[in-house]
Amino acid sequence: MFDCTLLDSLLDRFSSLDKIVRIIAYCLRFINSLKIQAPRTIAVNQTELHSALLIIVRQVQGRCFTEDIAKLHHTQLCSPALRKLAPFLDSQGVLRVGGRLTHAAMPYEV
Repeated sequence: MFDCTLLDSLLDRFSSLDKIVRIIAYCLRFINSLKIQAPRTIAVNQTELHSALLIIVRQVQGRCFTEDIAKLHHTQLCSPALRKLAPFLDSQGVLRVGGRLTHAAMPYEV
């Protein structure tokens, strides 16, 4: 998991989510390059950007919905305000809510 103080400083410094996602994607690339020797490219790819965005979303949700996420992990009821939205944790640990789109024929990642 990423350090919250690093994410906080990035959020304070930059107002663009795209910029923060790219910075974290480059940090992830650097960390992964220390583990394995992978061919280097200049631009980050879509997978790296998606991983960075997931890290940001999980960190922010973890700070804002700490109790609700913990209750969902233990299959308990969460706060009444959130309960109305049929919350659930997806396979990547992101808090999502149900709604009319649950009846759609497309996946919620779109």
